[in-house]
Amino acid sequence: MKNEETIYLTKEGLENFMKEIDEVRDQITNNGRRKSSAYSNAVGDGWHDNFDFEEAVREERRLMALLRDKREQLHRIVVVEEKNEENLVNVGDFVRCDFIYAIDDIEEKIIHLVGNNKPNFDADYLEATMNSPIGKAIYNKPIGSTVKYSVGNNEFTLNIKEKVLDMSMER
Repeated sequence: MKNEETIYLTKEGLENFMKEIDEVRDQITNNGRRKSSAYSNAVGDGWHDNFDFEEAVREERRLMALLRDKREQLHRIVVVEEKNEENLVNVGDFVRCDFIYAIDDIEEKIIHLVGNNKPNFDADYLEATMNSPIGKAIYNKPIGSTVKYSVGNNEFTLNIKEKVLDMSMER
């Protein structure tokens, strides 16, 4: 079953997605050269007992599947505009949230809602894409609201406390 879920990206996120497609195409081209070289440099008929060639064929299959998936995803992308609404969480906003695991287990974190398909895991704060469970839960929600999101069979609750307007003050 194919995933038909809409993918929300900003204009910049779409540009990054298109760059990813171009990078996969470049990898396919480079792998084709590697495969051709492995075939040409082999002893005998070029493909029997040629581990470099076999690895290049496996890599070609992987890259072609990745490109096919990216092309299928491209048809499900909806570009959203960044809005500047004070009371709603929007793309690009930094929001302070309480993750409520239990009545006596609350953890405060800052979330940056991004319009890319891939978050930056090296950031000093939690980056959530609009397509992640957290991103879907907080996008366009009012400041002060409590929302739920699911990961697997687990349901979590978080409270959107406030927008963080100056991240330099948070370090």
